[in-house]
Amino acid sequence: MGTIHTRTIQGLDYFYWCPPTRRRATKLGESAGVTYRIGRQPKGGYLPYYFWRGDIQLDDYIAAYLKWLHAAWQLHPDLAIRMRQGKVGLRSCQGEYDCRSPEARELRQRLREEVADIYYSAELIASSLERARQCRQQAEQLRQQAAAQQALAGVGQRSPIVMQPRSLMEQSKASAAAAAALEGEILKIVAYLLRFCPPAARSAFRGELATAIWQNPPGA
Repeated sequence: MGTIHTRTIQGLDYFYWCPPTRRRATKLGESAGVTYRIGRQPKGGYLPYYFWRGDIQLDDYIAAYLKWLHAAWQLHPDLAIRMRQGKVGLRSCQGEYDCRSPEARELRQRLREEVADIYYSAELIASSLERARQCRQQAEQLRQQAAAQQALAGVGQRSPIVMQPRSLMEQSKASAAAAAALEGEILKIVAYLLRFCPPAARSAFRGELATAIWQNPPGA
Protein backbone atom coordinates (compact mmCIF):
# COMPACT_ATOMS: atom_id res chain seq x y z
CA MET A 1 0.00 0.00 0.00
CA GLY A 2 1.28 3.44 -0.89
CA THR A 3 0.84 6.61 1.11
CA ILE A 4 -0.87 9.97 0.72
CA HIS A 5 0.85 12.99 2.17
CA THR A 6 0.78 16.76 1.85
CA ARG A 7 3.30 19.44 1.02
CA THR A 8 2.83 23.11 1.73
CA ILE A 9 3.71 25.33 -1.23
CA GLN A 10 3.34 29.09 -0.89
CA GLY A 11 1.01 28.62 2.05
CA LEU A 12 -1.23 26.08 0.29
CA ASP A 13 -1.41 22.36 0.99
CA TYR A 14 -1.11 19.96 -1.96
CA PHE A 15 -1.66 16.22 -1.84
CA TYR A 16 0.88 13.73 -3.23
CA TRP A 17 0.80 10.00 -3.84
CA CYS A 18 3.79 7.83 -3.04
CA PRO A 19 3.62 4.39 -4.71
CA PRO A 20 4.07 1.30 -2.51
CA THR A 21 7.27 0.19 -4.25
CA ARG A 22 10.08 2.64 -3.59
CA ARG A 23 13.74 2.50 -4.52
CA ARG A 24 16.53 3.07 -2.01
CA ALA A 25 16.95 6.51 -0.54
CA THR A 26 19.39 8.95 -2.12
CA LYS A 27 22.64 10.01 -0.47
CA LEU A 28 20.77 13.01 0.93
CA GLY A 29 18.32 10.72 2.66
CA GLU A 30 15.44 11.54 0.29
CA SER A 31 13.35 8.86 -1.34
CA ALA A 32 14.45 8.07 -4.88
CA GLY A 33 10.97 6.89 -5.92
CA VAL A 34 8.51 8.84 -8.02
CA THR A 35 5.78 10.87 -6.33
CA TYR A 36 2.64 12.08 -8.05
CA ARG A 37 1.07 15.42 -7.31
CA ILE A 38 -2.70 15.03 -7.00
CA GLY A 39 -3.88 18.55 -6.24
CA ARG A 40 -5.60 20.46 -3.45
CA GLN A 41 -7.86 17.51 -2.60
CA PRO A 42 -6.89 13.83 -2.29
CA LYS A 43 -9.74 12.48 -4.42
CA GLY A 44 -9.78 14.91 -7.34
CA GLY A 45 -7.16 16.89 -9.20
CA TYR A 46 -4.99 14.78 -11.50
CA LEU A 47 -6.21 11.40 -10.17
CA PRO A 48 -8.26 10.51 -13.29
CA TYR A 49 -5.19 11.03 -15.50
CA TYR A 50 -2.92 8.90 -13.30
CA PHE A 51 -5.55 6.15 -13.08
CA TRP A 52 -6.01 6.16 -16.86
CA ARG A 53 -2.27 5.90 -17.50
CA GLY A 54 -1.84 3.20 -14.86
CA ASP A 55 0.60 5.30 -12.81
CA ILE A 56 -1.62 4.78 -9.77
CA GLN A 57 -3.30 1.47 -9.00
CA LEU A 58 -6.89 1.81 -7.86
CA ASP A 59 -6.81 -0.73 -5.02
CA ASP A 60 -3.58 0.71 -3.59
CA TYR A 61 -4.96 4.23 -3.68
CA ILE A 62 -8.27 3.31 -2.05
CA ALA A 63 -6.45 1.52 0.77
CA ALA A 64 -4.19 4.53 1.34
CA TYR A 65 -7.11 6.94 1.07
CA LEU A 66 -9.11 5.06 3.71
CA LYS A 67 -6.07 5.14 5.97
CA TRP A 68 -5.76 8.88 5.36
CA LEU A 69 -9.47 9.37 6.14
CA HIS A 70 -9.06 7.48 9.41
CA ALA A 71 -6.54 10.07 10.56
CA ALA A 72 -8.24 13.09 8.94
CA TRP A 73 -11.61 12.29 10.51
CA GLN A 74 -9.98 11.37 13.83
CA LEU A 75 -11.81 8.06 14.02
CA HIS A 76 -11.72 5.80 17.07
CA PRO A 77 -8.23 4.21 17.37
CA ASP A 78 -9.82 0.77 17.88
CA LEU A 79 -11.69 1.04 14.59
CA ALA A 80 -10.28 -0.57 11.43
CA ILE A 81 -11.61 0.14 7.93
CA ARG A 82 -11.34 -2.65 5.40
CA MET A 83 -12.33 -3.30 1.78
CA ARG A 84 -13.60 -6.68 0.67
CA GLN A 85 -14.81 -7.31 -2.87
CA GLY A 86 -15.28 -3.59 -3.42
CA LYS A 87 -17.34 -3.07 -0.25
CA VAL A 88 -16.41 -1.01 2.80
CA GLY A 89 -16.49 -2.74 6.16
CA LEU A 90 -15.73 -1.77 9.75
CA ARG A 91 -14.06 -3.90 12.39
CA SER A 92 -13.30 -3.32 16.05
CA CYS A 93 -9.79 -4.53 16.81
CA GLN A 94 -10.21 -4.84 20.60
CA GLY A 95 -13.98 -4.76 20.91
CA GLU A 96 -14.01 -1.14 22.07
CA TYR A 97 -16.00 0.17 19.09
CA ASP A 98 -19.60 -0.90 18.37
CA CYS A 99 -19.73 -1.56 14.62
CA ARG A 100 -23.52 -2.09 14.79
CA SER A 101 -24.33 1.31 16.28
CA PRO A 102 -26.19 4.08 14.36
CA GLU A 103 -22.92 6.03 14.37
CA ALA A 104 -21.15 3.10 12.70
CA ARG A 105 -23.89 2.76 10.07
CA GLU A 106 -23.64 6.46 9.26
CA LEU A 107 -19.85 6.25 9.08
CA ARG A 108 -20.06 3.22 6.78
CA GLN A 109 -22.32 5.12 4.40
CA ARG A 110 -20.00 8.13 4.36
CA LEU A 111 -17.05 5.87 3.59
CA ARG A 112 -18.97 4.20 0.77
CA GLU A 113 -19.63 7.60 -0.79
CA GLU A 114 -15.95 8.50 -0.51
CA VAL A 115 -14.90 5.26 -2.20
CA ALA A 116 -17.53 5.77 -4.91
CA ASP A 117 -15.90 9.12 -5.71
CA ILE A 118 -12.56 7.36 -6.18
CA TYR A 119 -14.14 4.78 -8.48
CA TYR A 120 -15.70 7.61 -10.48
CA SER A 121 -12.26 9.22 -10.89
CA ALA A 122 -10.84 5.91 -12.08
CA GLU A 123 -13.52 5.54 -14.78
CA LEU A 124 -13.88 9.19 -15.79
CA ILE A 125 -11.45 9.35 -18.72
CA ALA A 126 -12.35 5.96 -20.17
CA SER A 127 -16.09 6.70 -20.04
CA SER A 128 -15.59 10.18 -21.50
CA LEU A 129 -13.49 8.77 -24.34
CA GLU A 130 -16.20 6.22 -25.09
CA ARG A 131 -18.73 9.04 -25.30
CA ALA A 132 -16.40 11.00 -27.62
CA ARG A 133 -15.94 7.96 -29.89
CA GLN A 134 -19.69 7.50 -30.09
CA CYS A 135 -20.06 11.16 -31.05
CA ARG A 136 -17.43 10.69 -33.74
CA GLN A 137 -19.19 7.64 -35.15
CA GLN A 138 -22.54 9.44 -35.21
CA ALA A 139 -20.97 12.52 -36.80
CA GLU A 140 -19.38 10.41 -39.55
CA GLN A 141 -22.71 8.75 -40.29
CA LEU A 142 -24.44 12.14 -40.45
CA ARG A 143 -21.75 13.51 -42.78
CA GLN A 144 -22.27 10.55 -45.11
CA GLN A 145 -26.02 11.01 -44.88
CA ALA A 146 -25.71 14.71 -45.70
CA ALA A 147 -23.54 13.94 -48.74
CA ALA A 148 -26.04 11.33 -49.97
CA GLN A 149 -28.96 13.71 -49.49
CA GLN A 150 -27.10 16.45 -51.33
CA ALA A 151 -26.30 14.09 -54.20
CA LEU A 152 -29.95 13.06 -54.48
CA ALA A 153 -30.98 16.70 -54.49
CA GLY A 154 -28.63 17.32 -57.40
CA VAL A 155 -30.11 14.42 -59.32
CA GLY A 156 -33.61 15.70 -58.59
CA GLN A 157 -32.78 19.06 -60.12
CA ARG A 158 -31.82 17.32 -63.41
CA SER A 159 -34.46 14.60 -63.53
CA PRO A 160 -38.24 14.60 -62.98
CA ILE A 161 -38.00 11.11 -61.45
CA VAL A 162 -36.55 12.32 -58.12
CA MET A 163 -38.88 14.83 -56.52
CA GLN A 164 -38.47 17.64 -53.95
CA PRO A 165 -34.77 18.57 -54.32
CA ARG A 166 -35.28 21.55 -51.99
CA SER A 167 -36.47 19.26 -49.19
CA LEU A 168 -33.47 17.01 -49.72
CA MET A 169 -31.10 20.00 -49.50
CA GLU A 170 -32.75 21.07 -46.26
CA GLN A 171 -32.31 17.56 -44.88
CA SER A 172 -28.67 17.60 -45.99
CA LYS A 173 -28.05 20.89 -44.18
CA ALA A 174 -29.77 19.56 -41.06
CA SER A 175 -27.62 16.41 -41.10
CA ALA A 176 -24.45 18.49 -41.57
CA ALA A 177 -25.47 20.80 -38.70
CA ALA A 178 -26.10 17.82 -36.41
CA ALA A 179 -22.69 16.40 -37.35
CA ALA A 180 -21.02 19.74 -36.58
CA ALA A 181 -22.75 19.83 -33.18
CA LEU A 182 -21.44 16.36 -32.35
CA GLU A 183 -17.93 17.35 -33.44
CA GLY A 184 -18.19 20.38 -31.18
CA GLU A 185 -19.19 18.07 -28.34
CA ILE A 186 -16.00 16.06 -28.93
CA LEU A 187 -13.91 19.21 -28.59
CA LYS A 188 -15.69 20.02 -25.31
CA ILE A 189 -14.94 16.53 -24.01
CA VAL A 190 -11.25 16.91 -24.90
CA ALA A 191 -11.07 20.33 -23.21
CA TYR A 192 -12.75 18.85 -20.13
CA LEU A 193 -10.35 15.91 -19.91
CA LEU A 194 -7.28 18.13 -20.29
CA ARG A 195 -8.18 19.70 -16.95
CA PHE A 196 -7.22 16.45 -15.24
CA CYS A 197 -3.73 16.33 -16.75
CA PRO A 198 -0.61 17.95 -15.21
CA PRO A 199 0.40 20.99 -17.30
CA ALA A 200 3.77 19.50 -18.29
CA ALA A 201 2.08 16.46 -19.87
CA ARG A 202 -0.89 18.27 -21.40
CA SER A 203 0.44 18.49 -24.95
CA ALA A 204 1.23 14.77 -25.11
CA PHE A 205 -2.11 13.94 -23.48
CA ARG A 206 -3.95 15.95 -26.12
CA GLY A 207 -2.32 13.80 -28.80
CA GLU A 208 -3.21 10.62 -26.91
CA LEU A 209 -6.82 11.74 -26.66
CA ALA A 210 -6.95 12.50 -30.38
CA THR A 211 -5.59 9.05 -31.19
CA ALA A 212 -8.01 7.35 -28.80
CA ILE A 213 -11.01 9.21 -30.24
CA TRP A 214 -10.29 9.35 -33.95
CA GLN A 215 -8.38 6.12 -34.53
CA ASN A 216 -10.08 3.72 -32.13
CA PRO A 217 -13.63 2.49 -32.76
CA PRO A 218 -16.37 2.83 -30.10
CA GLY A 219 -16.02 0.22 -27.38
CA ALA A 220 -12.28 -0.27 -28.05
